[in-house]
Parts: sequence; structure tokens; C-alpha cells
Amino acid sequence: MYSHMAVTLSWMSYEYVAENKYKKESEVQGAGCLVHYILTDGQHPFQKATPYSRNPLGILNNVEMGNFTLQCEEKWSSQKDRISRMLNRSLEERPTVEEVPQAF
Repeated sequence: MYSHMAVTLSWMSYEYVAENKYKKESEVQGAGCLVHYILTDGQHPFQKATPYSRNPLGILNNVEMGNFTLQCEEKWSSQKDRISRMLNRSLEERPTVEEVPQAF
């Protein structure tokens, strides 16, 4: 078993940023970020600056506070509720790992 985890600063979940804890359910938040990033052609939902790589610490602050902005175009607006649930700070409010594929 590995004693260290490798994480990408801009894609960490609330649990990891705020509590330095990781759970498999934490991946749902990262997946929500990725879905949004793909649908918006490179816009990170927790970004403060464009491109998001200019301010990764701002992203971490937004993740910790639960501040995200969905920038989905009208054609993706039907996905906003699903993505919002995936990005929720609370593990209990996020869909489970098993529920995510069914949602899409």
C-alpha cells in the first residue's frame, strides 16, 4: 500500500483541501470539475482567473468555501443541476460514485 498520494493542486476535492482526507467519493467532485471543464472548453468551475492555472491557490480557496460558477452554454444547461450536485462541498449531497454514470 502507498503511504503518499499524488494530487493535482487545481483538481483536489473539498475533503482533501479542508481536512487533508481522501475518500473514493471525493472523486465525484473532481469528475464534476472535469465534466464542466470539457463542456465549457477549458473553464474550471472554481477558477478565479483565466486561465485557471494563473491562480491555483484561488481555486483551492474556492473549493474550500464551496464557491463555484457554472459557465455552461445553453446547449449544456440541462447538465447544470447534475454538475452542481457533483461539485457540492458535502459528500452527503453529492451523488455517489455509482449514481454518476446513471445521471449522464
